Order: sequence, then structure tokens, then C-alpha cells
Amino acid sequence: MDKLYRPDKFDTDTDCSTAQREWTHWFRTFENFVEKADIGEDADRLKVLSNFLSSNVFEYINDCTTYETSLATLASLYIKPKNIIYARHLLSTRKQIPSETITQYITALESLVKKCDFKAISAEQNKNDHIRDAFISEYAFICRSDGRETTVSLKHMAPTGDDSIFGHDETEMSQSTPNMLIFTNSNQT
Repeated sequence: MDKLYRPDKFDTDTDCSTAQREWTHWFRTFENFVEKADIGEDADRLKVLSNFLSSNVFEYINDCTTYETSLATLASLYIKPKNIIYARHLLSTRKQIPSETITQYITALESLVKKCDFKAISAEQNKNDHIRDAFISEYAFICRSDGRETTVSLKHMAPTGDDSIFGHDETEMSQSTPNMLIFTNSNQT
């Protein structure tokens, strides 16, 4: 019966795009195994945990002396903090794709809402969140071809056909919008 619950060795790089999902799944299967095998002592759980980690992952907890500190260390490496603002932006701007059925669209929205971390809040917090969301909806975060990120007001994003990615002279824009982050044209030498 223990073979049915036995997890595979955990060997995922912390920088992998699916690291959090893989850690969450593996840890659930590991907990099931430990519970079914009736391993109760902290020291024994640490030994079993060590056996189910690859040598690369084990390096992260090599100096940990308790099961709890080992789990906390691994969780801090594999579970990244949620970018709630970005998740809510994705939810609020998600449009139905023409080839998508209503059911598929609702499923996509339900998937996005899981990342938004909604919870019961006070009226004051609700007000502050709406102010933040209104501010964010007025600005776009741009990742330029040279890898730099910048913020630009959406009012200035009108396409003009010239080679500026913003459609306007950046100097003129930064003077006309002093509260906007200043950005530079990468073509200047």
C-alpha cells in the first residue's frame, strides 16, 4: 500500500517556471506518504524528507536540523509571492476570444481569479484598492527591446507610425507629464 503513496524524488530547479506548481504537488504527495506510513517523529520525518530529495535540492536544507525548518526553507525557495496587482489586472482585462465558448471563457476567468487573492476587507481597504486599480488602469508597464522596463501613461500610447515606441517625442512627454516616470530612447547615442 505504501508504494501507492510513495512520491518520486523531488528534483526541480528553483528558477523553473513551473517550480511552485511542482513543489506544491510533490509536497502534497509527500505529506500523504508520511501520513500513510505513520511517520510521527520530527527527526524521522527529516530523514525521510532527505531521502526523497535530489542531491541538488538537498543542498538547500543540508544545514537544517529540524523537519519544520527544512520545510520552511524549501517553501521559501519554491513558493514565490503572488503579484496580486498584476493578477487582478489580467482578470479585469481578460476578454473572450472569438473561438472561445462561454464555458471556456468562464473557466479561464475562474483560473485567473485564483491568483487574485480576494478576501473579506473593510470599506476603507476596498476604497484604497479601487484607487490603486484606477491608477494602474491609466498606466502601462512596458518592457523595451533592450530589457528595461518603464511606465507610460496610456493617454500617450497613440500609434503614429514613426519609430518611437511611444508615438511621441519622449522629452516632450516627460515635460508635459511630470508625474510620469521618465524614460529614454535607446536609439540615442
